[in-house]
Amino acid sequence: MLKKITDPFILSFLILVILGGTLAYLKIGPRLKEKQNKPWLADKIESVDKIRIKNSQQEAILIKKNNKWLVASENDSATDPEKIKDLLGALGKLNKKELVSENEDNQQKLGVDQENGIKLKVYQNNQLLLDLLVGYAGPDFEKAYIRFPNEKKVYLSNVPLRSVLIQPRWAKEVKEAAEDSS
Repeated sequence: MLKKITDPFILSFLILVILGGTLAYLKIGPRLKEKQNKPWLADKIESVDKIRIKNSQQEAILIKKNNKWLVASENDSATDPEKIKDLLGALGKLNKKELVSENEDNQQKLGVDQENGIKLKVYQNNQLLLDLLVGYAGPDFEKAYIRFPNEKKVYLSNVPLRSVLIQPRWAKEVKEAAEDSS
């Protein structure tokens, strides 16, 4: 057996296989990791046409009609474009970063329980694309705790989603709307 391994042809072949495998891993490995960490709505963010945001005090229903976002929950008022831009930007990058807890007792502490969490639903042609409970801001305020409603696992998001979702109003201010029409 040892004689076979010391044969120059077999030794060269083994070195080539090891080098080829290493190069293939280095070339394909990052793409596999990137694919696993790909944002959930990255390919669909342009076709999103309805977003429901509900917390304990209010519910906002945002709809896209004729390429304009409106607040359906406020008589189809025009939305504030900056708020929509921030929301869609965050949703387009959204993914889970790391598992924080699998213990149901921690859901309330992290704000992802049914009572404290912000319920976020994103649609495309009345098809639900994303259903999340968004909790408190994460440890560094650049992330938020998130949970899928039917799961126990709580994750840390890769974007500060809660700060984008908490808005006093999604509609343009009346004063701004009057200025835009003149």
